[in-house]
Amino acid sequence: MQSTNFFSLIRGLNLKGKLNLKIEILPQDLVIALWLDTGECSDPIARSIPRLTINGTAASFDRDFFDTITNPIQETDRLICEVGTYQKELEKVRNEPAAGKVKQESQKKDAGKGDKKYQDALKKSEDLEKAGKYREAWAKLPDPLLHPGQASEIRARRDDLSARFSQPDLFASEAAPQPSAEPADAQDGEQADSWQ
Repeated sequence: MQSTNFFSLIRGLNLKGKLNLKIEILPQDLVIALWLDTGECSDPIARSIPRLTINGTAASFDRDFFDTITNPIQETDRLICEVGTYQKELEKVRNEPAAGKVKQESQKKDAGKGDKKYQDALKKSEDLEKAGKYREAWAKLPDPLLHPGQASEIRARRDDLSARFSQPDLFASEAAPQPSAEPADAQDGEQADSWQ
């Protein structure tokens, strides 16, 4: 019996799926049909890929069989693998919303704790402001970076408090101006004489 390298060449195609081969022997020709088993890929598109069917003589198949089938079979194998990978990733994404809901619920609980701290800090700040302790009230305000939803409100309160404790009291250290003993008309008359 003659030795052949047919199976070595099939292995050399490096296919990931199962290759099916059907040979029909006609009086003058051969009809060869090749298709890949889609395996776990349940996508209708992958299942609708037609078989590669080739007609020819035994001599033409001996000469050109692998040159004819290599590209179409490898491209089909790659397509089926990509569809299978896509389906697996899609399934992961479908399962993630359930995990995301649990995560969102825990974040809401944490946010509730943060709201209590925020409200307590605002209350302390307001109490200090009422007592006239503006610097301390400013210091007790929550950090706007930790509360991005209320950042503009916190910054506005800080600006208001800053204006109060940094504003100098102009009249606290100076004495009130004393009125002059001379009447205003007399001063105007003297000035009028000096111009003449």
